[in-house]
Amino acid sequence: MKKLIWTISLLFTPFFFLGAQEKTVVQPLDPQPVYEILKWNVHVGELTHKQVFSAQPSLWKRQPLGRIWWEKDQVRWFKQQFTVPPEMEGRDLIFYGATSARGLQVYVNGREIINTGGSEARGVLTRWARPGQKFIISVRAQNDHYSCRFYQADVVGMPPGYGDLMETLDKYYAMTTGGGMSLTSWKWKKNGPDKASGPSFDDSKWQTVHNGDSWPGEYEHAWYRTTVTLPEKIDDIPVAGQEIRLLVNGNDRCEVWIDGTNAGTYDGEGNISLTQAGKPGQKYNLALKVINSRGSGGLRYARVITQKELDLQAGLEQLQRRLRRADRFFRMNPVPQTAQIVDLNGILKKYTGGNIPLETLIREVNIIMEHKEKVYARTPVFVVPPYLQDAEDDGITVMWETAYPSYGKVIYGEGTSLTDTLVELPDPSLLHEVTIPGLKKATTYSYKVVTGDLSGTVHTFHTKKNRDEDIRFIVYGDSRTLTKIHEGIVRHMVPEKPDFIVNVGDVVSRGARLDEWIDEYFYPIRYVSGDVPFYISIGNHEYGGFNDRVPPFEQRVHNPLTSTGSTEYYYSFDYGNAHFIFLDPNEYSFPDGDGILPESQQYKWFIADLAKAKKKSEWIFVFMHQPPYSDCWSGGYYDGEPPLRKYIVPIMEEQGVDIVFSGHTHDYERGLPHPPYDPKTGKGNNVVYIITGGGGASLDNHKYRDWPQLDLPDHPAEPNSNEYDGGKYYKFHYTVLDIHGKHLSFKAIQINADGSWGGVLDQFELDHK
Repeated sequence: MKKLIWTISLLFTPFFFLGAQEKTVVQPLDPQPVYEILKWNVHVGELTHKQVFSAQPSLWKRQPLGRIWWEKDQVRWFKQQFTVPPEMEGRDLIFYGATSARGLQVYVNGREIINTGGSEARGVLTRWARPGQKFIISVRAQNDHYSCRFYQADVVGMPPGYGDLMETLDKYYAMTTGGGMSLTSWKWKKNGPDKASGPSFDDSKWQTVHNGDSWPGEYEHAWYRTTVTLPEKIDDIPVAGQEIRLLVNGNDRCEVWIDGTNAGTYDGEGNISLTQAGKPGQKYNLALKVINSRGSGGLRYARVITQKELDLQAGLEQLQRRLRRADRFFRMNPVPQTAQIVDLNGILKKYTGGNIPLETLIREVNIIMEHKEKVYARTPVFVVPPYLQDAEDDGITVMWETAYPSYGKVIYGEGTSLTDTLVELPDPSLLHEVTIPGLKKATTYSYKVVTGDLSGTVHTFHTKKNRDEDIRFIVYGDSRTLTKIHEGIVRHMVPEKPDFIVNVGDVVSRGARLDEWIDEYFYPIRYVSGDVPFYISIGNHEYGGFNDRVPPFEQRVHNPLTSTGSTEYYYSFDYGNAHFIFLDPNEYSFPDGDGILPESQQYKWFIADLAKAKKKSEWIFVFMHQPPYSDCWSGGYYDGEPPLRKYIVPIMEEQGVDIVFSGHTHDYERGLPHPPYDPKTGKGNNVVYIITGGGGASLDNHKYRDWPQLDLPDHPAEPNSNEYDGGKYYKFHYTVLDIHGKHLSFKAIQINADGSWGGVLDQFELDHK
């Protein structure tokens, strides 16, 4: 039987008006109608199109959305019928699909609407939908990595004309400058001598490898050598007289040597000047020392490119960001903007014929968008609805993000009243932040945010509880990448009614990609973040594209800085009778892994903060993204961070820390105390160690180590294999803690990939005497 199932019948609320004086359109959390198809007919193995689109019930079995398969290269087909409901009459219906593989094909009534090498995509299901219309949706996905799941199948009702605009915008998003001349073939030797940096070094007996090839070996290195000859042109841009640059990216760190001279060491991408004035035929000897910290090492890419193309690339990326803002404006706007949609599409289509030089296209479309943005800014929709930060005894911070710069204000009051108003500083902004002072402790307030002629929904918040009150908080992490799964996990947090939420990091896939801060974290948490403050222990993926500081993180959080010497990256606070410490172990200067330098400011701050907490707090919790101990990983050996075990674990073990929460490993791992702890041997532990890395990233699948400090997972370790081992704790989940005086109860709650509740994964209790 083919049946369409929705988690909520209609995620849509029509706009309404508030107040006699000001007409304010309310933007609900889901501005457009959304249907989630959660049950599918599934076939394991390849099928012909004739088989897929014919009625052969024996080929198919019923299965919930999101079920994982580990078999390498295995193809699965999914099929379901969708019937247009009355509420979507006259709308353009957009199908949003996602898999954890690098490829997705979607057909509607046999017609292909999506064929992409990416994991997430959208396509037009139909335009001007009619109630009762029936569509057969078929999806093909193939496991091209270590696991695969088809985990998102949403039908969204958009205003008429949006389908055409979306297809036009997708053409702009696909535009590229070429990316430069890729250097693909290298002479390679693992753990080669450092004299390989010299131009005259003989590498004739070395192995030949290509970009993307990886090699195992934690805390080891490999040399890559090649000779580059500048051509006449790179991507149709003449080389003569142009500044020429080298882009390299090594996993995890890369030393670059040009003609025997060290050009620098880079974490992530390095951008190095080869010459200020290129000459065709000029040769350069390149030697790259790629240094691996954990997992597998390798040279991700190396490209030679002109500065002119880099400038053009930057201009194109800026234009694409502007167009994505416009796209968000239409998707988030609760009042259909059909006339504006049709108008913009008509203008943008004129530039997609392929006859206009890219430089001209970028310049002219930017001018057009600058004019359009002034019109759109009159209704500066929330691309991130209001969220709470830094709950205090007498205050709280409200933050949000709009599609276009605007002025904002927060209207609030005790209980259910809305009696007071706080206005932002006078400069219009995309990112908004208002701190409400002068509140009562342990008191509930209501609030809403107004910006332009738009209002958010009414939310509530609670100032900090008294020391003798019970508290509940949620901890989870590694919520990046599979955004629909993350959103499903968040929905289950709402009825838990926590006092606050902690994410132990990797909230985005790459911090330098600004859209991911919206798409992977701040928008998916909208169901709970307007009423519950949350805190982040920054992860290594937030540092992606950055080194010492992460500006998007600093701009989007407001962490407590009440502990002397704390920063947005490491900080602490008290809540009830407990103390909460957040560390940042993303220190890359160690030769043997991430950690915190013993003489660093953070290390000294941690010791001082922990000493104060030991005197006044009943419970002490520490949060750090990378774990000191880990049993599991995928695709290569990993067992946690040696510097953390060497420098930080002894402090926590000896100073009364109760629980250490980490992520980084994408599973659930837990170790109860096994005292006594021996600082000389590292044996035993007085601390509970928790890894809660099941918040939305692709799950890990193999146990490499069996640390005595960890009780779960409890199946045998296989250090010499990388295959899926059948462990039962590779699950999406979050954890809930309740503190009642000297008693603590803990639960890990499994959430299935289709957003359904999966039961209690683990639980335990702790008591202080």
